[in-house]
Amino acid sequence: MSDISQQMNNLSVQENGSNGQYQPRQNGRRQYVPPHLRGRSGQQQQSNGGSDDIPFGGSRRNGYDNRGGFSSRGNGFGFGGGSRGGARGGGAGFGGGRYQRQVPGVGKWVDGKHVPAPRNERLELELFGVPEEEGTHLSGINFDNYDDIPVEASGDNVPEPITAFTSPPLDELLVENIKLSNFTKPTPVQKYSVPIVAGGRDLMACAQTGSGKTGGFLFPVLSESYANGPAPVPESTGTFSSHKAYPTALVMAPTRELVSQIYDESKKFAYRSWVRPCVVYGGADIGNQIRQLDRGCDLLVATPGRLKDLLERGRVSLANIKYLVLDEADRMLDMGFEPQIRQIVQECDMPSVENRQTLMFSATFPRDIQMLARDFLKNYIFLSVGRVGSTSENITQRVLYVEDEEKKSVILDMLNANSSGLTIVFTETKRMADNLADFLYDQGFPATAIHGDRSQYEREKALAAFKSGKAPILVATAVAARGLDIPNVSHVINYDLPGDIDDYVHRIGRTGRAGNVGIATAFFNRNNKNIAKEMIDLLSEANQEVPDFLTKISRESAFGRGGRGSSRGGGYGGRGGATRDFRRSGGGGHSNSGWGSSAGSGWGNSGNSGWGNSNGSSGGYGSGSGSGSRSNFNSSYGNPSGNTSWCSTDILYFSTKRHSLDRGMGRRNFKTALVTTVLLLVVYLLYSSYDGHGSYKTEPNSNKLQLLRELEANKEWKTKGFNFQPRLKPIPDQSSITLQQLYQSIPYDSTSAFPKFIWQTWKVDLKDESFPKRYRHYQATWDDKNPSYKHFVIPDEQCDTLVEELYSEVPDVAKAYKNMPKSILKADFFRYLILFARGGVYTDIDTVGLKPIDEWAGSNEEIAGKANNAGLVVGIEADPDRPDWAEWYARRIQFCQWTIQSKRGHPMLAQLIAKITDITLTRLEKGQLRTVLGKNEGGDVMNWTGPGIFTDYVFKYLNQIVEVDWRLFTGMEQPILIDDVLVLPITSFSPDVNQMGAKSSSHPMAFAKHMFSGSWKDDGMPAMGS
Repeated sequence: MSDISQQMNNLSVQENGSNGQYQPRQNGRRQYVPPHLRGRSGQQQQSNGGSDDIPFGGSRRNGYDNRGGFSSRGNGFGFGGGSRGGARGGGAGFGGGRYQRQVPGVGKWVDGKHVPAPRNERLELELFGVPEEEGTHLSGINFDNYDDIPVEASGDNVPEPITAFTSPPLDELLVENIKLSNFTKPTPVQKYSVPIVAGGRDLMACAQTGSGKTGGFLFPVLSESYANGPAPVPESTGTFSSHKAYPTALVMAPTRELVSQIYDESKKFAYRSWVRPCVVYGGADIGNQIRQLDRGCDLLVATPGRLKDLLERGRVSLANIKYLVLDEADRMLDMGFEPQIRQIVQECDMPSVENRQTLMFSATFPRDIQMLARDFLKNYIFLSVGRVGSTSENITQRVLYVEDEEKKSVILDMLNANSSGLTIVFTETKRMADNLADFLYDQGFPATAIHGDRSQYEREKALAAFKSGKAPILVATAVAARGLDIPNVSHVINYDLPGDIDDYVHRIGRTGRAGNVGIATAFFNRNNKNIAKEMIDLLSEANQEVPDFLTKISRESAFGRGGRGSSRGGGYGGRGGATRDFRRSGGGGHSNSGWGSSAGSGWGNSGNSGWGNSNGSSGGYGSGSGSGSRSNFNSSYGNPSGNTSWCSTDILYFSTKRHSLDRGMGRRNFKTALVTTVLLLVVYLLYSSYDGHGSYKTEPNSNKLQLLRELEANKEWKTKGFNFQPRLKPIPDQSSITLQQLYQSIPYDSTSAFPKFIWQTWKVDLKDESFPKRYRHYQATWDDKNPSYKHFVIPDEQCDTLVEELYSEVPDVAKAYKNMPKSILKADFFRYLILFARGGVYTDIDTVGLKPIDEWAGSNEEIAGKANNAGLVVGIEADPDRPDWAEWYARRIQFCQWTIQSKRGHPMLAQLIAKITDITLTRLEKGQLRTVLGKNEGGDVMNWTGPGIFTDYVFKYLNQIVEVDWRLFTGMEQPILIDDVLVLPITSFSPDVNQMGAKSSSHPMAFAKHMFSGSWKDDGMPAMGS
C-alpha cells in the first residue's frame, strides 16, 4: 500500500474560500456545503436540498437510504397556473388569447410582436438564486483561457462567430436572462452556434464536456423563437386535435436526468417570454405530463421513448417543429435509440429535413455516427471545439495501478486524505454502485448511489442530496456519465474503468466544467489493458503525466495482439476521428492516417491502426467492428453492396471501387501494394487456419456481423423468414454435464438437426421436408395471411411425450417441466426448446398490445370469465455478440418461456413485478422496449418484451415455482447479467390478434386469428412459499 500512498501524495483538491465550507450538525459531524450554496440562509439551503429533518447520523433506512432530499420538478416557474379558455389564436404559445389571465413570468405574442412579462422577484429568486457579484457565480472559473482553444468549423460559408452576449444578434430579453444567470462571456461553442442557427444552417457541434453545449443550442433557438413568434396551429383534423401540443422546438436527449437538466435551464432563459418549455420522460407519471402539455408547449424536451408514446396517444404533434436538437447525439444514435429517432423524425408529422433546422451536440462524433447523422442533416456545418481528441486541460488526470481487491482500501485512503468537495465515483455495474455506496456510508462517508435500477423519484432525491452537499459522494453508473451539469464537482474517481475511451472522456467531464478546475483519478489494472494505448494518447494530448506502468502494459498488450494495432485508432486516424468532420478527408475521415499508422509507425505497430481493423476496432485481421462502436456492415466476410472483400478496412480497401489502394499505401507503387496484400493474406490464413468460415481467434463477433448483414440484405425476413447458417460452430464446454447431455440429445449438425430458420413468429413452412415428419402430427396450426406457412404450436397434452422423448437424458429440464404450474403454457416451453434445436438466433424485439379480458368477451365468448392472459413473460435467449454464444444459448434456453396468467395468477409474482417495474421502464426509455402497458391498457399487470428483466429475482421466484435450484437448472455457477437477457415476443399468447389494438398493426401476426387448443387453463396456483 506504500506505493499507492505515494501515488496519491499530490491528489489534493483545493477549495476556493474555505470559510463556510462546512456547517456543524447536532451529532458532531459536519455537513459539506458546496460553494454555490455558501452564505445563504438555512431555509434556502433546505429548499434546494430537500427536507432538513432527515438525520445525517441517524438510521440508514430513515436517512441516506432515501438518498437525501427531493425537489419536485416543473412547479416552480409559474407555468402551471391559469385556466384554459379562449381560442388558441394564431400560435402555439401563450399568445392569441390562449389564457384568460396573465401567468406570472410568462409573456405574450400579440399582433406579431413579443410582449415580455414584467419581472417577478419571487420567480427570479427561484430560477436564478440569490444575486451575486459579477464573476463570482462559479468559483475557479477561467473563461479567458477559452480564447486560446482552437476551433475548427467546416462547411460552406461558415459565418463569423460572436464575441459577446449582445443584442443583436441575440434577442434583448434573452440577453437579460443570460445576465441574470451570471453568464458574462460566451463559450467557444456558443460563439459559433448563435450565428450558425441565425443563418438558418444545420449544425453538428463537437465540444468537450462542460463547455456550454446546452446554452449552445438553447440561446440561438430561443432567440430566433422570440423574434419570429409561434407557428400557426394546423386546422383541426379530428375530435381530439385541440388537446394536442404543437411545439416549435424539440430537444431530445438519452436520459431522464439530462432532459430534466435541459428543462431547468430552458426555464431560466425562457423567463418572461411567450415560450413555454415542457419536459417528458419515462419513469414519471404520464398523466401529469399530459396535463402540462395540455396547458401549452412551445419548447419540448423529451426522451425518445416517452415522446414516441405520446405521439402514439395523439397528445403531441410535430407539425410545427422548426428546430430539432439532439443532445448527446453520438450516444443517442449508438445506444439503441436510432430506430425510435428515425420513426419520430421520418415517420411522424415532423417537417422534412429541408423545412427544419437540425442541431446535433456531443463531446464525440465518431465517423460511423457522423455517417448516420447525415440522414438527419442538410448542408450542415461541423464545429469542433477544443484540442482535437483530448480531454480538458482544466482536469488534472491521475492513473493509479490498483488491483480489484484493493480498490475499497485505496478509495478510503483517498477520501480520508481529501474529504472536501463533491466527488463522483463511477462503477461499471449497478450492483457494485449500491455495494460501494453502502460500504462508504458504513465507513462514515455520506454517500448515495444513482443507476438505472433506481426509480425516477429515488434518482432525483439522490441528485438533490448530492448537489446540496447532504451526500457529497455520488456513486454512479453510466446513467450519470453524460450530459449532467453538476456545479462544483471537484473530483471524479473511475473506480471501474469503462471499456471504451469515449465513455472515460464523458465520465471525467463531470469535473472541470465550464472552465473550472478538477481532478480525475482512475483505478487501472491489467483488466483494463484494452484501453491502455488510448489512455496514453489521451493523457499526452492533455499534457498529463503518463505513469510508467501504463506504458509497459500498453507495450505488452500490443505485443500480445501480434502488432495488429490499437483498439480504436485506425478507423479514422486516431481519436481525432471522433471530433473531426469526416467530410474533410474525402469521406473517409483518415485525416492523419497512413497505412496502419498515424504516428509514423509500421503497419504492425500498436499505434493508431491495424491493417485488418474496420472502424478502428480491437478485433484481429479482417475484423469487422470494434467493441466500442457501431457494427460496420461493410466488413468481415463480404459485403452485400459488393464494395469490399472479407478483409476490408477503413484505411486499406482491397476493392475495385473508388477507394483505391494508393490511398491506404500512401501512394506507393501499385505492384508493391499487391504483393504486400498477398503476403498479408498468406500470413492471415496461416495464423487463423482459415476454413472459409473464420475462427474465434480472429472473428469474435462474426456470427452477429453475419446475421446483421444478412438481415440488412433481406428486407422481407420479418414476414418470410430466411435461412441462417452461422459460420462459427459451437464448442461445447466439456466440463458441463448439462451441456454434454444437451449436445448428445440435440447435436449441432445442420444436416440432421432441425432446419435453421429465423422467423419473426417462428413459422414453419409446411413444404419444408427437413422438418421431422414424425413431429408433424403434433402441430396445432392456424391460418395466416400466407397460407403456405403455419405456426408451430404444441397442445399441452402432447408436450409431455415430446419432452420425454427429446430430453430424457436431461433430468433437470424434465423435472422443471413436470413441476410447472398447470396454468403455464407448456406449449411454449417446448416451442423454445424446439427453437434451440433448430439452431435459430432471434434478435428482433417486437411486441403487441394486449387488452383486458373483458374487452375480448364480445368477440371471443369461449374465454369469457377466464383469467386475464396479459401476464409476465420471461424468456431467455442467447446473445450473438459473445464468442461462445451457442454455449450460452444452450444454457439459457432451458428457461425457455414462462407465461404466468396475472389476474388470478401466482401471489409471489406481485413481489417480482414490483422489483422489475422500474428496471423495465428504464429499458423502455433506452429504446430497447417497444411497449409498456399500464393499468388501463393491459390489465392489472404490465407486459414486457425486450432486455431488462433482472434475472436474480427471476431465478429466485422460478426456484420457488418449479422447486429446482437454478444452479442445477442452468449448469452455471453465476447468475446471468442483466444485459445477457432477452425477453422474447408474446405474439402467440392472444386468442385474437385482431383485437390487440393499433400498436400491433405493423406486426405480421396482426392479420391472424388463432386459438390455442388445450392451452388455456384456469387451474389454481399454489400459495406464496408453498
